Amino acid sequence: MSKQLLLNLNSNKKGELKKFLDNLSGEPRIAWYPSAGVDFRPLLYLHPSFAKLSPPSQPEPEPPDLFLFTDYFPWQHSTFLGKSIIYADGRTFVRVGHIEELPNLNLLPLHDELVDCTKGSIVTDRALLFENIYTQRQAG
Repeated sequence: MSKQLLLNLNSNKKGELKKFLDNLSGEPRIAWYPSAGVDFRPLLYLHPSFAKLSPPSQPEPEPPDLFLFTDYFPWQHSTFLGKSIIYADGRTFVRVGHIEELPNLNLLPLHDELVDCTKGSIVTDRALLFENIYTQRQAG
């Protein structure tokens, strides 16, 4: 992963990803979850506060600068676009403070040898930047 990949994803947009990249010195530390679907649990496990609740048994690497979740998302109805809470399981939730849509990708065809549904959906080829992610353990 590289800064160049993120610059390509951003294209000519002047939003928050551009600001992040302009202020980044060197290459970003990226945690990538391919085929994530709507599984945003890594945001909980890789968040610095998780280590306080569940201390690691050995030293862990520094947290990433950016989480990259990818999927072609073939389902017809999105369960996370336009919502501020992108994950909830009864004990914890993940809330997003800002969602910015990046330029449409339209880069790769969906080959039937690789995916179950080559038609895609309303979120296929879309890239989104979620910012100000906040996690909280619910009482109980």
